[in-house]
Amino acid sequence: MISTRLFAQFPRLGLVAGVCTAALGCGAESRGDADTSEQVGAVARRPTVLASGQVSPCGLAIDGSNVYWTTADGKVSKVSLNGGTRATLASGQSNPCGIAVDSGRVFWANSVASGQVMTVLQTGGSPTPLATQQGQPIKVAVSGGKVYWTNLSGNTVVSMPVTGGTPTTLAAQQGTPDAITVANGTLYWSSIGGHAIRSLSLTTPGAPITTFAEDQDDAVGLRVTADLAFWTNDEIGGVVAKPLNGGSAYVVAPPSVNSTGVTSDAQNVYWTDTVSGTVMSAPLAGGDPTVLATGQAQPAEIAVDSTSIYWINAAANGSVAKLAK
Repeated sequence: MISTRLFAQFPRLGLVAGVCTAALGCGAESRGDADTSEQVGAVARRPTVLASGQVSPCGLAIDGSNVYWTTADGKVSKVSLNGGTRATLASGQSNPCGIAVDSGRVFWANSVASGQVMTVLQTGGSPTPLATQQGQPIKVAVSGGKVYWTNLSGNTVVSMPVTGGTPTTLAAQQGTPDAITVANGTLYWSSIGGHAIRSLSLTTPGAPITTFAEDQDDAVGLRVTADLAFWTNDEIGGVVAKPLNGGSAYVVAPPSVNSTGVTSDAQNVYWTDTVSGTVMSAPLAGGDPTVLATGQAQPAEIAVDSTSIYWINAAANGSVAKLAK
């Protein structure tokens, strides 16, 4: 059973659709404007709204120039990292959610029962289906000339060349696989039903699927660096980390109400809390967390670059927001 903590990720799949009230801790900013001040010491800063009036954003990706996202009204959009005019790359899509960018193209999953994995040039054009009749594809990753995705209801992890071809099922019976990423020649994904983080070497032919971490509840956010993996954990409501070279998983971010998206840079881990409406960070080396933004309207997917933090507010009248580090 998928817990209701996933409502921000699947607002149009019947899980508490569009709910963001004071009772949930979202406060007056439930309209998605991302205009609540951050207090850092004695200096107040406000997130910058890169796009407002977005219908239940679901996926988020960045590159060196733009922010890309998907919305429930069937659009795939982009805007400059510095803001400006939003460009629609695709419309008329069926519940687009997970999104990734690579080599001049954008990839996303149309997350319906018989869904598609799609692509379009970053400059726009006609969207192309790469894979069809997928069992509710939800998250997407791109690496090494291949696109990888999780099929939420199909319980599979799949790949194919970014140029097209025949999809290959890499893992079956994965118990509602969700988050997915590639790092260090290894594919990682979360199994919601299996309460696990799993991995598969992409460089060793015939390598077995490995359970990287057990007893991890509803990991809808997953990030892997050169030496650490981070994910959200519903049981504690915080962020968990585990060294890639062995060792035990440990809590790197203290419990919060409903942690959802997670990412990191060389110094900090960053995460969103959908129910409390906060964006937070904590040092990788340990230490007290910092509240970066409050009053956000169901903050969900999150990304960082060298200068800024980006996230989507997944409310029905949502937004894409940015905050300088």
